[in-house]
Amino acid sequence: MSGRGFAGSLLFAAASGLASYPLTLLLTPWLGWWGAPGAVFALWVVLYSAGLLRGRAPRVLAAVALIAVALGLHAVDASFASIAVAMTAALALTRSGFAFQMRPFRAVAVEVGIGLAALGMLLVFARGGPGATALGVWAYFLIQSAYSLVGGRSNREPVPAALDPFDEAQRQAERILEGV
Repeated sequence: MSGRGFAGSLLFAAASGLASYPLTLLLTPWLGWWGAPGAVFALWVVLYSAGLLRGRAPRVLAAVALIAVALGLHAVDASFASIAVAMTAALALTRSGFAFQMRPFRAVAVEVGIGLAALGMLLVFARGGPGATALGVWAYFLIQSAYSLVGGRSNREPVPAALDPFDEAQRQAERILEGV
């Protein structure tokens, strides 16, 4: 999502919200009425997190790690809320720990703020069944999209191009004035 910025994150939110309902209904016979929404949500977080990273190896490693977390929680019959909290923490670690560069205190503050807001919306909607949970997934990723507006510098972004002549002259003048 970082490569596409805010617009790519919004598109992911819409796609995950739209696909959550039919996917939850499809998985319900195998995972149960309470297990399917957690598995679908974990799937979206894995895909979102993998999309933040550059290169195939880090994406695969992140996906495997997040899938292991989700399967471990599912194996102990964790509730949807505990899966949501764990996957949100894993997303925060992936995003602020590996995909973006930000000062540690700011990263924690931004991730806690966005994470709590997104979790709150998800859990409010998740009480109402698969349709409401799909709406909660959409709201969750809409709120997560705010990170691209306040987040750090992406490790995927190219190095900025050279300054135009006016900007270069302005910087040179500022250096001269600061030296005086």
